[in-house]
This record gives sequence, structure tokens and C-alpha cells, in this order.
Amino acid sequence: MFDHFRQSYLPRPMVQLFCSSVVLFANPGLYGSITGLGAGGGKPTSAEVGSITNCALYGVYTVVSLMVGPVINLLGPKWAAALGSVTYPLYAAGLWIYSDTDNTVPPIFFGALCGVGAGILWPTASYMCYAYSTESEKALFFSIQWTMVAVGSSIGAFIAFGYNFHETEATGTPVAVYIIFIVIMLLGTLFSFFTTLRPDEVRRKDGRAIALFEPTSFKQEVAGLMEMYKNWKVMTIFPIAMGAEITLSLCSSLSSHWYNLRTRCLVSVVFWLIQIPSTFALKWILARPVRRRTQAMYGIAFLFIVTSCAWIAEFLFLTRKNVLREQTPPAIDWSSPASDVAPHFLAYGIFFGIIYANWQGLGQWLVATMSNDPQVVARYSGVFKAGCSAGMCISFGVDGAGVAYLTEAIWECILEYIGLALMVLIALVAVTDTNYFQEKNELQQHVTEVNLEAASADDRKLAEEVSK
Repeated sequence: MFDHFRQSYLPRPMVQLFCSSVVLFANPGLYGSITGLGAGGGKPTSAEVGSITNCALYGVYTVVSLMVGPVINLLGPKWAAALGSVTYPLYAAGLWIYSDTDNTVPPIFFGALCGVGAGILWPTASYMCYAYSTESEKALFFSIQWTMVAVGSSIGAFIAFGYNFHETEATGTPVAVYIIFIVIMLLGTLFSFFTTLRPDEVRRKDGRAIALFEPTSFKQEVAGLMEMYKNWKVMTIFPIAMGAEITLSLCSSLSSHWYNLRTRCLVSVVFWLIQIPSTFALKWILARPVRRRTQAMYGIAFLFIVTSCAWIAEFLFLTRKNVLREQTPPAIDWSSPASDVAPHFLAYGIFFGIIYANWQGLGQWLVATMSNDPQVVARYSGVFKAGCSAGMCISFGVDGAGVAYLTEAIWECILEYIGLALMVLIALVAVTDTNYFQEKNELQQHVTEVNLEAASADDRKLAEEVSK
């Protein structure tokens, strides 16, 4: 039975996407829950150490992501994902050690190591999203992949929420929560490793390979990276991506400062749950029967509206409540008056949750419109993730330095609006209706999706030769 599944279903692009997404569900998904609980896994006195740890993590993540393309092309996604994912349980263990002993070395060291892993794992996952999907499926593939991350984070948040349901004081995260997270992370890594196939083994429903996979060398990969760095359209994705996750440090720090543990857990649950329907809302927008450039503008308009709502709510909270770092944490409970609970809850749990998922989705969709060639998108996949991690590195550094909450919010808000403006630029100058019949290595996709009668005689002949 398993042999039949392996031969008939496992090589399908959608099945491979699901299998690889399991490792995202189990590792980055649960990492998001730990971060969302507040620095140090929910221990309110550890906010500064947590910010320094995450600054180290995202600084390393940025550098590795920009250079990871050759790793993906030379090792393949199976080994690249395995190499990246094993660092996440080590990171969780580092936070656990710090929570119990107040020793700052383990979280900072394992945080930097997790940065290496994240810099490999996330671009690998993006590569599978870009390379395995046809042009009409790219938004769907991202929605499925990000849903797995959000489900993982939601489950992690529910575990913490259930464990701390009756905890009304400002305390750290219990040992049992760390143990559960670490076990799930390890199981997810093992499942993904034993089910992920080589790209040249992946087949569409009609039995055709997803693309041509020609041998590559380290020298060729370095040359490909240099060419990518010179492409201003691709590199413009870097500052766009900086706005994707930049608010997580501010939101989690504010949550750790303002709420008690069980309320922080509830906010975290809502933050991750809202991302599941919102990713499919973006998929629906990007699937409208219009030109791809118009689809991009629709997506940007949606993101602009949600971003504006988020910052209005957050600035009202910060100014009306006069939230200051030097204040004694008020440990607000969900049973407190709505005027104390609701403002940041709405901004963080709802609006920034939607932004967190959809900025990722729209940004990566823009990257995916630039090429269908698997070797090329392996290099491109790291640029967006590098931008995300750079923004997080800076924001955690600012947060760890003790900058006033309002000042931190202002510069993050400005950066996000700059990112939206750059999205418009890329949509206008870089998004084309199709890349089919323009790149040799992705021609096998054309046969199943493009009307060959509408193509030129040379294109039809080449496509027919490739499909044999």
C-alpha cells in the first residue's frame, strides 16, 4: 500500500508541498508561538534578553538567506530542509535553560544557530512553493504552506493557553510546554525527511516532470548569485520584505509588558488563528480573472487598508494608555475592563495577524512572478526571507535597547508604508502576464498550462521536444 502511495501520489507537487510543510508546521510554527508568548517564552522579566537573542538569530538568518541558493540547488530540498529544521528544537531548549537558570549564554548561542537553520529552511520551503507550482497555482501553494505554519503556531499557542488558563500572575512558561514543543519539532523534522523527494522525482498528474533539472556546479551557483545581486528588481524585494515581520517584536514586547500570561496566550492564539482564513482571502484576491499586474494592485490595496487599521489601533493604544517601558507591568487580565484589554488585543491579535501572513504571501507571490526556472527561484527564494529577517533583526535590536514604545512604533509604521510603495513599483515594472516560453528549464510546465496553438511555431516545437 505504501509503495503504491509512494509511486502514484507522493511525487505529486501538492503532496510534496504538504509533506515539506509539515516541518514548517512543527518548527517555525511552534517557534512563532514561543516568540508570541513574549521573550524567553513568556517570562516577563526576560524581555531584554529575548530581544538580544532574536537579534542574533535574525542577523545570522539574513546573511545565510542571501547566500543559500547554491545550498538548495546542490543538496536538494530534502537535505536542506533537514539541516535547517534541526536547529529549532535547540533554540527552544536554549530558552528553556534560560527560563530555569537565568543563564543568558544558551538562548543567544542557540538563537544564532537557529538563524543558520532558518536561513536554510525558509528559502527551501519557498523554493518548493515557487518551483513546484504552475503560474496559476502560486498563490494557492503559498496559502497551503502558510496555513501549515499558522496551524502549528495555533496549536502551540493553544497548548500554552490551556496550560496557563488559570494563571493570572505574570510568570514564566512551564517546563512541560517546552518539552511538548521540542518533541513536536523533532517529529515534524523526521516526517518531512522521510517523505520529501528530489525535485527531479516530482511529477504532475499526467506523469510529466515539473521542469528540466540540469547538473550545476558550485562555480555556476556563485555566478548565478552574482547575477541576482545585480538585478535591481529582485533586490528591491529585500526592503519590501523588511515590513513583513517587523512588528512582531513590538507586539510581543507590548503584550509581555501589558498582559498577564494567560491573556498573552489568548492574544497569541487569536494572532495565529486569524492568519488561516486571511491567507486564503489573499489567494482569492490574487486569483481574480484579470492581468497579473492588476491582481498585484488588488493585493496591495487590501494590504494597505489592513495596515492602516492596525497602526491606527496601535497608536491609539500607546497614546491613550500612555504605555511606557519604565512602568511596572500592569498584568492586565482578560477579565479587566474592555478599555484596557481591547485596544492592543485588536491591533496585535487581528490586524497585525492578517498583515503578518498576507505581507508574506503577497511579497513571495511578487517574487514568484519573476521566474519559473527552478535553479533561478532557488536563489531568489532567499532574498525575501533575508529582508524579513533583516527587519526583525533591527526591530529586536531596537526593542532590546529599550527604545520608547511609541518611537519604535513610529519608525516601524514608516518602514511598512515604504514597503507598500515599493510593492506598487515592482507591480508596475516587474510583474508580467507570464514567464512561459521564456526560460528553458521550466518549459515542461507550459505543456499542461499554455495553449500551444497560441504560441509561436518555434515555441511549440521546443515545448513538444521537452515534453517527450
